[in-house]
Amino acid sequence: MIALKIPLGAFAFVGRGQRGDTADAGIETLGDALDGTALAGGIATLEDHDDLQPLMLDPVLKADQFMLKPEKLTEIDAALDLLAIGIVGQFRQHRFEAALVDLHLQLLVKAVGGGGGKGMRLVDHPSQLSEAISAASREARNAFGDERVFIEKYLRSPRHIEFQILGDAHGEIIHVFERECSIQRRYQKIIEETPSPALAPQLRARMGEAAVAAARAADYVNAGTVEFVLNPDGHFYFLEMNTRLQVEHAITEMTTGLDLVREQILIAGGLHLSRTQSELQQTGHSIECRIYAEVPEENFRPDTGVVAVYRPPSGPGIRLDSGIQEGSEVGFHYDPMLAKLIVWASSRDAAIERMKRALSDFVVLGVRNNIEFLHRVISSEEYRTGKFDTQFLDRQPDLLNASTNDIPPAARIVASLDRLKTTSGSGQMFTDVWTSGAWRNS
Repeated sequence: MIALKIPLGAFAFVGRGQRGDTADAGIETLGDALDGTALAGGIATLEDHDDLQPLMLDPVLKADQFMLKPEKLTEIDAALDLLAIGIVGQFRQHRFEAALVDLHLQLLVKAVGGGGGKGMRLVDHPSQLSEAISAASREARNAFGDERVFIEKYLRSPRHIEFQILGDAHGEIIHVFERECSIQRRYQKIIEETPSPALAPQLRARMGEAAVAAARAADYVNAGTVEFVLNPDGHFYFLEMNTRLQVEHAITEMTTGLDLVREQILIAGGLHLSRTQSELQQTGHSIECRIYAEVPEENFRPDTGVVAVYRPPSGPGIRLDSGIQEGSEVGFHYDPMLAKLIVWASSRDAAIERMKRALSDFVVLGVRNNIEFLHRVISSEEYRTGKFDTQFLDRQPDLLNASTNDIPPAARIVASLDRLKTTSGSGQMFTDVWTSGAWRNS
């Protein structure tokens, strides 16, 4: 199975052909499948394939308007090889920088082998590129054991919208609607929801069709996620495809009743998907907050320690996915995520209110965490209106400061005493994470 990753950018990888020979260059794959979806260029990495070579594309284009620029290829060939196959060494930096000046682009340097905001550097000027590549490569090597990096065009204030897809071995590929992932810190998602408040039905249909087409072009078999960035003007751009379930897959399950892990097992067994596209529909609204052991007030510094008190919320429409309990040690060797708090309600406004209550009830002591910060974000006017993008936190610096209205930890301990009495003999509040609702059996 190929691993498909085509980020936004000034370049693209296509199948091997004669340089400058559009007839044999192998362009008619993902581009034709997306049928007019803007790619804004892009580097496509088809891992485990040796029959690829770099070709220069227009920096902004439609998939049905691919135009090779072979005259540029010699100037950036060495640098493009560096970015595409991860050879860290000497390359013609000055020639590559000159090509970037001509393109007038801001760029992101990103890790090939990872995600979650690690191994990423913003390049505002070509002179910053060399240091950005070196720094991103070092971070990627330390985080993922893979120092390869690539570049993509940087869009300053888009929304981040992803579509869940499922493909079986019988050629059936469906999408399971979108997830809104624009609330981020350091390029990493912290709050997700579905449906997205930004998508009208027509735009949702177009993006869903593009996601399915991208998966079909790769003959994809499994659960996966096709990610887009959406500009305020309604144009969307193909970002990348993640060949796995995402952290935030639970909100899709909550609104569709479809067990995505079960679907993966059916696919692995060679069986058909349990639903067709026409049989899928969403009901209500779901939001997920990622609970991290980190300090938002100190630039999201990760915290370590032992979980002394762990009292998660419960009740109708609340789901918790977590791997910790009282006594768990939170170290620095792994991502600082402690839990995923998911709520469902009949409307977005109701889901926001339910999440606010659930966060207020969530008690984690022993390691500093972002629970109060998440409550401030969910309670903000910009979030409530749904008119936000990936620059949300840059426009809301006050959210990074603890409010005097936040409930102090001591008050939370007192409030949890009754619950401690009723659960002291069990050691756990739930026998498993599904007992807070019957959604999984729907």
